[in-house]
Amino acid sequence: DFLGLKHDLSYQFADAHLIRAGVDLRRLDSDYEYTSGLANDPASQTSIHLDPRGLTISGYVAYRAALHARLATEVGVRYDRQSYTDEHQFSPRLNGIWRIGDRSELRLGLGQYYQSQRIHELHVEDGETEFLPVELSRQAALTFQQRLPRDLSIRFDAYYRRLTRLHPRYENLENPIELYPETEMDRVLVSADHARLSGIELLFRTASQKPFYGTVSYAWSSAEDVIDGRGVPRNWDQTHAGKFLVGYRRPDKWYGSLSGTAHTGWPTTPATATATPLPGGGTQYDKIYGDRNSDRFPTYLRFDLKASRAFTIPGGSLRLDLELL
Repeated sequence: DFLGLKHDLSYQFADAHLIRAGVDLRRLDSDYEYTSGLANDPASQTSIHLDPRGLTISGYVAYRAALHARLATEVGVRYDRQSYTDEHQFSPRLNGIWRIGDRSELRLGLGQYYQSQRIHELHVEDGETEFLPVELSRQAALTFQQRLPRDLSIRFDAYYRRLTRLHPRYENLENPIELYPETEMDRVLVSADHARLSGIELLFRTASQKPFYGTVSYAWSSAEDVIDGRGVPRNWDQTHAGKFLVGYRRPDKWYGSLSGTAHTGWPTTPATATATPLPGGGTQYDKIYGDRNSDRFPTYLRFDLKASRAFTIPGGSLRLDLELL
């Protein structure tokens, strides 16, 4: 449960100068009741009952100025405090935009961002009963956008993020989608020194308001934890990824689109088995896992076809949809 008060303001004291500021106060209260184990075996059961509560206070101030007719910058700082962990942080930010020409612009963003563990995010299923210190992300982003003739546009994005003070986390090696993942035998602890996330993306698109429209994109990216000096890809790491969409619409009548997605297979952990003969006959098989996320699934490929037709009927309307995956 939370009760909050938030206020934002802006003050423009000249044509080319603007100050923005704001504050956010929240009173938080949560209640954890967790029990696991065998229903017919009280000795195997563990129970956790917690009711943490506290305050979060955040505020920011930013100064935006047009240094030139084509160049503007914004510099700011954010303050955060969490009473239930007795921590506070200052986060500087810098943003800029340069309009190179009438049809092109370049944007730059630099800053550091703190992510605290929110009051409802204790992983009690893994035995966590105390809040962890905040995580820190230092990141940079660069965007170039060019408008082309006939309402076409092209956009290039690049980013880099370095994550430190990472929280230890639990993952399942084989099946990450489990109703009760903490009860599975493939549950492991991941404790990284830091993490690196980087990537570039190229996007080409047409005007969306025309009858025919479309987009095509390609991205190269890397997302890895650094553990004992060695890079280990995160579960959703995909080196290459591409998407496209082609659509057609007639107002209040027909709509259709074809889209596709392809990306490098996500990481997975290889497993083998050993066979041990039993004294009374039979064989016992034991699973042995290799290095975590040292293998990959095959390339992922997907196509979506969608069509829609609207009809006017007495007293209303009717729409038929068809989707093929």
